[in-house]
Amino acid sequence: MKVRVLQAFERRANWRGILLSAVVTLLLTLLVSHAVGPQDGTAAQTPPFDTRVWYTPEEVYGDLALYTSAQRRSAVVGHLTADLLYPLAYGTFFTLSLIGLYRPRLSTSRWRWLPLLPWLSVLADYSENVALSVLFLAYPTRLPGLVVAAAICTAAKWSIVGLTALALTGGVIFRALSALKGNRD
Repeated sequence: MKVRVLQAFERRANWRGILLSAVVTLLLTLLVSHAVGPQDGTAAQTPPFDTRVWYTPEEVYGDLALYTSAQRRSAVVGHLTADLLYPLAYGTFFTLSLIGLYRPRLSTSRWRWLPLLPWLSVLADYSENVALSVLFLAYPTRLPGLVVAAAICTAAKWSIVGLTALALTGGVIFRALSALKGNRD
């Protein structure tokens, strides 16, 4: 199963596929940023929870108090619609980019599963979306354990995105050094 998934991505890991996935990811970034936050600006001073690295129950419930019930419902709709597509887009972009950068080394390397790393972030993002949606819907009921679980998912998501960014940077350096040596693989 994993091999077939990787093969499907490998077939699409060309510059056209990478560029298309980058454009879709950028468009969804704009859509999601508007979909998960309040639309009338009343809670605009509070960044969305899923853009933070960490948050506490006190922060969550302090910020949720700034939302109206309509804004909380709107955030849930955003988390369960547009913010479900966004992780698929960035997961695809990161995977195609990693394959494109490391293709010469992936087939025989113990690192051949590296392109699947972004999908751990996608899984954490989905878990975060569900947890945050429950918190928004349950408010004013306090579920501090779920806040901690959501915060762990958020921290895991951003940690994995950071590791993916490091892998992408390493891939760019690898390709640049290969080009300088005249090695075109």
